[in-house]
Amino acid sequence: MKTLALIIPLVAAVLCGCSSVPQKYSASPTRSLVRGVSADHSSVQIRSVDGSDATISSWISPDHFGDKVWLESGVHKLTVICSTEDDKCGLYTVNADVEVDVQPGFTYLLTASPFKGVGTPHVTVTKKESKS
Repeated sequence: MKTLALIIPLVAAVLCGCSSVPQKYSASPTRSLVRGVSADHSSVQIRSVDGSDATISSWISPDHFGDKVWLESGVHKLTVICSTEDDKCGLYTVNADVEVDVQPGFTYLLTASPFKGVGTPHVTVTKKESKS
């Protein structure tokens, strides 16, 4: 019984730790939200920021990439995973690099145009004023 009492908090800590955003990418009053969008049979997931070795996906799980990150002002290079689902051919998934010039007071939405698995998908960055 004592062993179980020790194991439960440990398991809870591990599970919570895996799903929490690293400190340098978490929400903060000085950071702006950059978010991948799912629309029109396509989705964008954020894989890494500024060439970091530790991918953003590591805070979700090895097979599920995150769709949001909070970044300080400045130009950031994001590697994203774009996916398009086609009823006849299935799912296409490709990496793409996107540059985002983050400014305070704005939210940035990353949207991929549908693609057919050849070449690099076009990722649009939309800048929206954040709600105060």
